Amino acid sequence: MRREAESSSRIEDTIATAEEVALYQAGYGEARNEAVEVANYLAALQHGLASPLPISRRLICEMHARLLDRVRGEDKRPGEIRTIQNQIGGRDDDAATARFVPPPPGEPLERGLAAFERFVNAPPDHIPPMVAAALGHYQFEALHPFRDGNGRVGRVIATLTLCRQGLLEHPLVYVSGYFDRHRQRYYDLLLRVSTRGDWLAWIGFFLDAVIDQSKDAWGRIDGLRRLYDEQRASLQRGRAAGKSLALLDHLFSSPAVTASSAQRALDTTDPTARAAIGRLVRSGMLTDLTGRDYGKVWLARPILDIINMPSEIGAEPGAPV
Repeated sequence: MRREAESSSRIEDTIATAEEVALYQAGYGEARNEAVEVANYLAALQHGLASPLPISRRLICEMHARLLDRVRGEDKRPGEIRTIQNQIGGRDDDAATARFVPPPPGEPLERGLAAFERFVNAPPDHIPPMVAAALGHYQFEALHPFRDGNGRVGRVIATLTLCRQGLLEHPLVYVSGYFDRHRQRYYDLLLRVSTRGDWLAWIGFFLDAVIDQSKDAWGRIDGLRRLYDEQRASLQRGRAAGKSLALLDHLFSSPAVTASSAQRALDTTDPTARAAIGRLVRSGMLTDLTGRDYGKVWLARPILDIINMPSEIGAEPGAPV
């Protein structure tokens, strides 16, 4: 999910590293606005995955509000469907120069959103689920229902769709990494559906993205699993390993910790939390970033190194699979 948050935000030219986001989430120092944006994307994604709601207008608006909380676009009515015309590209307020003009607000947009909600939650039986996910992503981006943040929300919905349709038991495959590497083709193929009705090229591109990112996720999961097993075996050789093992588990969801955050996560005393941190420092899992005697922040660099590994270059868009 952290890698997806980075990749999807990078498509919108928001650049923040996994380390920056982890430190922001740990409450360390002043974060750049870009790190907050990526952390917000992660929060929106987690909210959508945890929600019992169907992929509906209400859920989409809730995710959008989290996405634009205290960052660029917070003045664009986060969580509210737009009431003004927007456009993609061109000069502001000049639709004649726009690359694409979505449906106008009011009845046309509302009708489109209702159709999207029906389709994404109950696609026709004759459409394969993965193809339905591709169609739904185009449909949402063509509606562009918010004043800002439409691309990122649409990519969150793509992952939700794969999970809700039973294609993923856990949210482990994301398309944004592939979309980012082939950004211009991503934009061009979405537009070709609108201008030429070229559904096959778009669907093929989306399926290539899923294949490529599935392989990428498999490699990272394998690396994280091996790291976890090695660290667990090392810690189990020591005495009083219980809290150290619990902290190891915690790091795989929150790779930056302070003594106080470790104490809360482990539900233990300050000395016990610090002892667990010390064991993970000695095992090579944690590194102190501050060099101070107080206010220390430790980072699980081996985890972030796997998250940040360059993607293997897969098939080019449209290549035979």
